[in-house]
Amino acid sequence: MNAHFGYSRDEVINLFRFIDRMMALPIELERELKAEVRRYQEERQMPFMSQMELMAKAEGREEGALQIARESGLAVLQFRF
Repeated sequence: MNAHFGYSRDEVINLFRFIDRMMALPIELERELKAEVRRYQEERQMPFMSQMELMAKAEGREEGALQIARESGLAVLQFRF
């Protein structure tokens, strides 16, 4: 028996995404689920995110860093003047 109980990698990912969209978890359970998925991925060296999702995540981090830099710069200017 394989690690996915006979389902392909894509089927497992699609099922997880479907379930994820259907139910909202309390924040603590959401954290536990993310940690469990991360462990599962690491054990199988199987990233859950597609390449497009990884690129979007990196872009979001970049935009977030720029926003923080802008806000910090603005705060410094407001403090000095």
